[in-house]
Amino acid sequence: MLEQNPKSSLLKEIRENYTAFEEQWRPIKEQADKDMLCVAGDPWDAKEREFRDKYDRPVMTWDELSPYVNQLVNDPRQNKRAIKINPRGAGATDVTAQLREDKMREIQYNSRAQSAFTTAFQAAAERSFGYFGINARLVADGLTEDQYAELVSTAPEKLFEQELYIYRIPNPNSVLFNPSFKEADASDSTECFVEEGIQRAEFKRRWPKAKFIDWVGDYATEAPGWQKEKDVRVAAYYKAIIRKRKLYLIDGEKDTEDRVALYGDELPGGEDKWTADEKNQKRIRRDRTIETRRIKQYWTNGLEILEESDEIPIRWIPIIPVFGKEMWLDEGSGPKRKLMSLVRLARDPYMAYCYIRSSEAEEAGMAPKSPLIGYTGQFETDREAWENLNKIPRSFVQVDPVVDPTDPNKLLPLPSRPQFQPNFQSYEVFAEAARRAIRTACGGSDLPTSAQRMNEKSGVALKEIEANEDRGTFHFIDNFNFSLEHAGRVIDAWFPYVYDTKRDIAIMKADGEFKTLTINDEEYMEKDANGQAVKQHYDAVTGDHGVTVSTGKDAASQRDEVKDLLANVMGELQQIAAIAPPGAAAKLLALNIRLAALGPLGDEMADTLDPPDAEKEQGQALQKAQQQAQLAQQAIQELQTENQKLKLEKAGKIIQGEYEKQLATINNDVKVLIAEISSKAQKDSERLEMFLQYWTETHGAAHEVGMQQEQHGHEHELADKQAVLAAQQQQAEGAQDGNAGATGGGSE
Repeated sequence: MLEQNPKSSLLKEIRENYTAFEEQWRPIKEQADKDMLCVAGDPWDAKEREFRDKYDRPVMTWDELSPYVNQLVNDPRQNKRAIKINPRGAGATDVTAQLREDKMREIQYNSRAQSAFTTAFQAAAERSFGYFGINARLVADGLTEDQYAELVSTAPEKLFEQELYIYRIPNPNSVLFNPSFKEADASDSTECFVEEGIQRAEFKRRWPKAKFIDWVGDYATEAPGWQKEKDVRVAAYYKAIIRKRKLYLIDGEKDTEDRVALYGDELPGGEDKWTADEKNQKRIRRDRTIETRRIKQYWTNGLEILEESDEIPIRWIPIIPVFGKEMWLDEGSGPKRKLMSLVRLARDPYMAYCYIRSSEAEEAGMAPKSPLIGYTGQFETDREAWENLNKIPRSFVQVDPVVDPTDPNKLLPLPSRPQFQPNFQSYEVFAEAARRAIRTACGGSDLPTSAQRMNEKSGVALKEIEANEDRGTFHFIDNFNFSLEHAGRVIDAWFPYVYDTKRDIAIMKADGEFKTLTINDEEYMEKDANGQAVKQHYDAVTGDHGVTVSTGKDAASQRDEVKDLLANVMGELQQIAAIAPPGAAAKLLALNIRLAALGPLGDEMADTLDPPDAEKEQGQALQKAQQQAQLAQQAIQELQTENQKLKLEKAGKIIQGEYEKQLATINNDVKVLIAEISSKAQKDSERLEMFLQYWTETHGAAHEVGMQQEQHGHEHELADKQAVLAAQQQQAEGAQDGNAGATGGGSE
């Protein structure tokens, strides 16, 4: 039930806090308003301007501030910041971190967050403080009536899906933080107002059930300042709900190592009953008090609560401040916070500069417009010549003599030119001194002229000038980075509560590519780099992640710098290649590209020129496989030569047939291996190793067959030789027997 009693404690707290916060922020806001007048080109004091206008005196404004403001503000416009997510534990992995980082990038794109970031940063530079906000909304809120009706009938659960978004706060004066915060990004603040002036008719349309809509009667005095003649002040009031909970470390019932940590309200039977049991008391190892924070948002008109949100499950108020330079100054009533803009100390020299320029113009206006002064009657005879004297060159003009009234014997002097010397030189010296004071106050150095940028100074000197300017204002950039890091923490903490169901979401990769995937689905399938379908679980709920901010360039800037870099380096590559070892030119170009930090596109170019170690090893494996394939072909040729030399009989021919079969198998395997190496899609070294192992085995079998052939031939040759020797031996023995018989007959 919404609160509608103006005297309730909550509404009383809201009104008192608003009054207290407004009072403490008033000096800061008053100075900020003066800063904005100077930035807008009106440094004049109101009374001085009124006096000059009354007497028609010059009130001039010369723009000397915007170059320094633009120089500071355009830095984050050109070098956009990227919020990085990294895993820290509790189940977080590189996959979950990359998911959140890619989704955060898409949230920024979908919300046009760069507009919110630069609006807040520009306000910090110009007036010392700016803000942007983060919130959750229903995805269906942006649909047309037809799309909404289709979801009602086909997928009603999608009507309850939320998304995070970032929004700009164009008027920084509409935000009131509790000024007691200590952190540079106000992340420890406990209350904050974001007010909005709404016309009464619009107020009635948005909150038709509001009780107090006419602002008449005694109750209106309860909230002075919240109602105006035509408008109603409506404020979003953010409040940190802080609760203290007791946390217990408890042993398991049987195993003391099986310990769990439970809050008191999670204990079985309740905390009081559970801790009163003597047996349970022995299981408690440690206890401590934990302070938890959740954020509550109320919409109020000071007299009633118009809307009330559920508790936002994060620790921080989702309003992100961007502050200028912070100082604490004691002016007699104790130290108080002061926020300094870029132009704060440049206001006085800027006022002096405009004053001296106005005085210079005023004195220039006092110069006589008439070139000649003479007495009445001196120009009558040659009037036409005198009237056109400044337009038509003449050799002479005539003057009528006029007698001096006081002395009839004396003529009045000839016409003459009045002598007037304005103090322009003194004005210019004063104006230049004021310009130097403005430059110093804005933390800058002499801005390089167009001539200097056209090589009157070296590139190193110009870079040093720019570096000095950056150092003079880097505290603004640093505070901006703190704010973006805080915004990343807020989104990361809110992420698992918004994207907590199985659903399709859009993400944006670092190179600008958009992709749709399914989160919180353990059975989700997607294609890997080789086009194979694999399971990939994108867990959007689990894990503890850290947040950092890096300075980068958008894709268009990266492409432009790649073009410029290549245009400058490519012309020198031939000379580099002529004197450097093979491959050195490619490595130097790759190193140059990597040092330029050109993003994913530049990394891809560098890896193409100089592949990482893993790709080098893979390339070496492929080269080795090719060499082995060449050796295999040589072995085949040798085997073919051996096959032609071997002359086998029937048994040898059978073996030769087996060998030819093995040889055909090897030929086929080698062809497959060569095709495998040639294919760009097949770069897996393990698969190549499998083929090489298979080839080795088949080559060994073929070699064994060849050895059998050779052995068989050798044995056959030995058998033939042995047969010949045996025949020769028999012949020799027969001859010996014949000789012996002939000898014996003779004796007898």
